Amino acid sequence: MPPSPSPRRSLKEVCHARGHSFVSILPAKSKDDELTLFKDMQKYERDNFLLEATEDFDESICKAHKYYRCNLSPFL
Repeated sequence: MPPSPSPRRSLKEVCHARGHSFVSILPAKSKDDELTLFKDMQKYERDNFLLEATEDFDESICKAHKYYRCNLSPFL
């Protein structure tokens, strides 16, 4: 005959042992997966860092220098 649980503990307390918590149900990402994702994001950011539309670039220069009218023609 199996031993009965202690009268001080309820069945809920007995079943909630260290290995049976909610956290152990969720799959944990391995460090290799996280490192791969991090490296992919770094590569994506590095590749797209200097890719801006020329209109946006021209506007950002005008705003940075606080010019009301900005003419960036190569002939001036």
